[in-house]
Amino acid sequence: MTLNFDPRAKATALYHGEFRPMFIGGKWVAAQSGQVMQALNPATGETLATVPRGGAADIDAAVAAARAAFEGPWSKFSPYERQCVLLRIADLFEKHWEELSVSDTLDMGLPITRTLANRRRVIGMLRFYGGMATALHGEAIDNSIPGEIVTFTRREPVGVVGAIIPWNAPTAASIWKIAPALATGCTIVLKPSEDASLTPLLIAKLMQEAGVPDGVVNIVTGTGAEAGARLAEHPDVNKIVFTGSTLTGQAIARAGVTNLKRVSLELGGKSPIIVCRDADIDKAVPVAAMAVFVHSGQICIAGSRLFVAREIHDEFVRRVAEFAGKLRIGHGIEAETEIGPLINARQAGKVERPAGRRRLTADGRALQRRQLHRAHRLRRGVGQDDHRAGRDFRAGHLGHAFRHPGRSGRARQCDTLRAGGRYLHHQSRHRAQARAPRQGGLGLGQHVPRHRPGRAVRRHEDVRLWPRGRRRASARISGDEGSLDPNRLGVGAG
Repeated sequence: MTLNFDPRAKATALYHGEFRPMFIGGKWVAAQSGQVMQALNPATGETLATVPRGGAADIDAAVAAARAAFEGPWSKFSPYERQCVLLRIADLFEKHWEELSVSDTLDMGLPITRTLANRRRVIGMLRFYGGMATALHGEAIDNSIPGEIVTFTRREPVGVVGAIIPWNAPTAASIWKIAPALATGCTIVLKPSEDASLTPLLIAKLMQEAGVPDGVVNIVTGTGAEAGARLAEHPDVNKIVFTGSTLTGQAIARAGVTNLKRVSLELGGKSPIIVCRDADIDKAVPVAAMAVFVHSGQICIAGSRLFVAREIHDEFVRRVAEFAGKLRIGHGIEAETEIGPLINARQAGKVERPAGRRRLTADGRALQRRQLHRAHRLRRGVGQDDHRAGRDFRAGHLGHAFRHPGRSGRARQCDTLRAGGRYLHHQSRHRAQARAPRQGGLGLGQHVPRHRPGRAVRRHEDVRLWPRGRRRASARISGDEGSLDPNRLGVGAG
């Protein structure tokens, strides 16, 4: 991809080690404790900036500002006026998209070509929710109750929304939470990941420029155990929305019980890729490879389990390994980079941890510069019926196994805790469409038992604040735990 600007020049202009305050009640403030955190470039380990290490007191201040705005000036905005605000934000994002893309790349390592490619998705979300601001309404309902009685429904904003996002897509994740809140007339307190806090602060600046009233959008930087835990359990937060790991999602759901707040969870998983024997191998190989290797596997819908028909298994795996060996690893700011760094040393340690009795088919190269760790691996189970391939793999790992004639791909894809998505490669459109309904939602947005494939277990789910085309996320809640474990909020992204 050829860039029409110099990303390195923009990177130099963006961050040079300065302090970046957080955004509460329309003001740029430091943490009340005075503590700060370093925002590191994952590709080099260098400090991009320092940000406040917000805690419970800062969350309390942000929630109070959000509540005041919700009950004050923001409540007087009509749906049309909220729509205009969202469209102004979209215009500013379009104007500053290169700056936002460079910030994302520096903040969490995704190659610049991919952060730039998110433009249509992010700006499209802003304009979509701008349209929804005037499309959400109630209805009059006919009834059979005697007398002059009128029955109608009215949709009202929930109130103050708390949002906790991961580090793997700061711009998209921020808008995914902020835009629907603004469209419905809610106010929001956003807690970004401590590993990628800079872009959300840049977004807050654009929100202010677009005319969002003070207190409607608040950004509190800090750790999950300190700021995130308080936001999840805060009694004056009406709804909590979270994107990230399953374990952290369980903690969020338990925290919401304190005041019966609404909870929406979008959690990670191990998504299956099923390649049928009549699949077009030339087309399927790059899709199967990049389904897991893109962003070094640090995506909730990464296709980390590969099930291939026995007839084409050996050739397919060999070609995926060859494809992986040609991927260019490097600093995300370089236009030719295809695989960027892992977010931090902790995540790299998980990837490097031995994966039991598994054979390494292909291995990514480890660059010598700090934080540019091995980013992609291809493993297969020792046994050909190793249907749990991928269950214990980390970011950037792709497990592969035969499709055994005695166990269907559907049964094997359910032998895991959860899956974020599902991929099916087939030549026949009709057969593929016929197969999809039979697979239902198993492994997608729900939990199934590890040793009893196909039998669904108890689910916990909640209707989202905004309309979504995707299946609702859900979490398996432990029945003997009713309190929040703050340590869970330090778990990484989904």
